[in-house]
Amino acid sequence: MSASTTGPTLVDAHRPFWVAVAWVGILVGTALRLIWWSVDRSLVVDESMTAINIFARSFVALVTRPLDLEQTAPPGFLILAWLASRLPMEIELAMRLPSLIAGIAVLPATLMVARRLSGGGVALAVAVSIVAFAPEMILWSAQLKSYVFDALAAVSLVWLGTRPVTDGTGLGRLAASGSVALFFSTPAMFILAGVGLAGFGMAWQRRERREIVSWLAVGILWSAVFLAVYLIWFRSVAESPFMLRYWDRTFLSFDAGTSAPLIRSWLATSLSGRSHGFGIRGYGAMFGLTVAIAGYLVARYRPIAVSILLAGPIVVAALASVAQRYPFVDRLLLFTIPLIALFVADGVFLLAARRPRALAVIAATAMAGIMIGPSLGNSIRHARSVAGSENLGHLLTDEQFRSATNEPAYVFGGALPAWLIYAGAGYRDRERLRTFVEVSKRLGPPAGNAPSRGRPVEREGTDLVFTDAGRTILLGVPSGYEIVYRSIWSGEHRLDEGWSANEADRLIAASPECGWTIFSHHRPFELEALDSALLARGRIRDRILQGSGAEIRRYCPATPARSV
Repeated sequence: MSASTTGPTLVDAHRPFWVAVAWVGILVGTALRLIWWSVDRSLVVDESMTAINIFARSFVALVTRPLDLEQTAPPGFLILAWLASRLPMEIELAMRLPSLIAGIAVLPATLMVARRLSGGGVALAVAVSIVAFAPEMILWSAQLKSYVFDALAAVSLVWLGTRPVTDGTGLGRLAASGSVALFFSTPAMFILAGVGLAGFGMAWQRRERREIVSWLAVGILWSAVFLAVYLIWFRSVAESPFMLRYWDRTFLSFDAGTSAPLIRSWLATSLSGRSHGFGIRGYGAMFGLTVAIAGYLVARYRPIAVSILLAGPIVVAALASVAQRYPFVDRLLLFTIPLIALFVADGVFLLAARRPRALAVIAATAMAGIMIGPSLGNSIRHARSVAGSENLGHLLTDEQFRSATNEPAYVFGGALPAWLIYAGAGYRDRERLRTFVEVSKRLGPPAGNAPSRGRPVEREGTDLVFTDAGRTILLGVPSGYEIVYRSIWSGEHRLDEGWSANEADRLIAASPECGWTIFSHHRPFELEALDSALLARGRIRDRILQGSGAEIRRYCPATPARSV
């Protein structure tokens, strides 16, 4: 399925130069990923909950049962994470290592696929640069999440799909590789759909009856493996009421008014890292137009199988979203970034080869600049000031807090996962983790992220008091503000009536003297509501510890000597 060229052109006349440029992009992209990975950042809430599953379970239980705390991850990724957790490294570095390796591996893999699918030359550098500098690719290469494995699965399976499969060995290799990929990547089935449709289409065009039957058999095999993986590991989460609410506003439909913003957001966030403001409308529109032009050129001048191979997975994912089975959001569509990169790169090559040559080269340069410039700029800017989004782990090492074990601590629901990892006996105490996992289930959705009760909060949480490493811990009850995807921009700040008063009374009742509040993965108005309730009850802020996305406060009875 290698692409053919129309003859020597300016854009591939100096192929070694463009290969060298591509390798420079790989080196820069690797450096950006290493920077993000190496920075001292606490695990965020989803990472902490995944880590809790890994440390709280035996190996067999980890890879044979759905995860707790509304988490999900492919079993192959969990095996790698389990192995990494045994390395003699800081927990953050160890747990994020599999994603780092996959995030780096996808770069030379993209170069390999570009060599087979495009006309070569400038297309190699463009394809690699888009993948190397995409902020989302860099971010998820330094997180304990499996999304970057989706991108690696995409380029790996597309590469296998471009190799000859007319003999039984080639098709068997592809069938086995696709089956294995389903254990490492949730949307691998979308990618396999593109590969299968392209291969089946070519076999049908050649009227190769045996090959047609073989492709049908491979498709049945992949479907059976996917069904087994889904039923064992993903079904419970896919049907979870919480997850259905969380992703409710992220499904495509035939209504352009609701689908267009999702598509713009996907393109803007995936390719520039901008998720609001001009990033949605401006970048989304520019990227959409550029991808459309590239798609036209590839469809016009390349075999139809190339378009099916690259666009097929995106189309299938969109159809699954219309069917309300797959959210159409950036992180779950990370696998589309290398596919788009390959599409655009070949489109740039084809456009630069048109006539008049000077005008065509200018247009192709503009296309490449639009796709690479914003992502490179944002990635470099972010690398200069990398900061964790929920750095509660650092705050919990404060000496005054750690030594004051006689003072109770109120742990907000969103802070509980990080508390279990970093405080008390930490993540090595399996029984402690299991106990609090069961307690967390009683709160409903993960970390108490529950919808409104529809009634005032009165005397709740009396059964959520525990002793952890010698300190009295009060687990927070849900505030009534449920965080769902994009809810941060909703502008709604409603908490259940009486929630803050209920929580303040609990902390004061636990100790007439000083007590601590621990917040992470929260909205500022939740913290301020509890703060106001405590101040109204005669407490003052004696100490405040602030970190990115996390805060610890000490409250004591008002005296002239105390004030913060």
